[in-house]
Amino acid sequence: LQPAARNATFCSVGDSASDTTQEVWDDLFLQLDGPEIWRCDLDDNDAGFDQLVEYIMEWSELPATSKGLTTPIRLERSTPIRPMGVTKQRALQFLYLPTATGDRYMSKDEERAREREMDSGGTKSSTTTTPPRKKSTKEGGLEILLEVTESPKVGMRVRARRCNYGPGVVIKELTEETLLSRIKKTIDVWQNEISPK
Repeated sequence: LQPAARNATFCSVGDSASDTTQEVWDDLFLQLDGPEIWRCDLDDNDAGFDQLVEYIMEWSELPATSKGLTTPIRLERSTPIRPMGVTKQRALQFLYLPTATGDRYMSKDEERAREREMDSGGTKSSTTTTPPRKKSTKEGGLEILLEVTESPKVGMRVRARRCNYGPGVVIKELTEETLLSRIKKTIDVWQNEISPK
């Protein structure tokens, strides 16, 4: 049973699948949950886990008050289901808040088509309008997971995955990229300057 594989499609092609261990399969299916969009395996064993958790929890307060994001966010601690092979886990979520443009968002192509139609003097046709969607309480988010694994090769890891997306909600790519670049820099600082050696 792979709980992370519910409502997911996974395809394996080739002849190497017979050599793949259950641990590898479990990890591949784990990456489908969210989906996972970034991972950093840390060299440290779990001795520095509490320090890492404290460091990341303090850091997480900064983006919530930052002005560099295109989507407003709210920070929440989360308690996800601990996957197989993980002995310790802490998590936090950056939940995206509704914006005034959310349900009126148009892609660049849709915007150009609408402009061409308006320039030609036509009225707005039903083919270029996006149907109004119900206000979703799930506007999306990014979940950061700090974990200690049973694997001797990995030890501790930090993962980022999408969370809290409702049907039809547009992925907030710019906000996601900004948060990911900030967590990557934060992990680099922790590894190079703070991590117990």
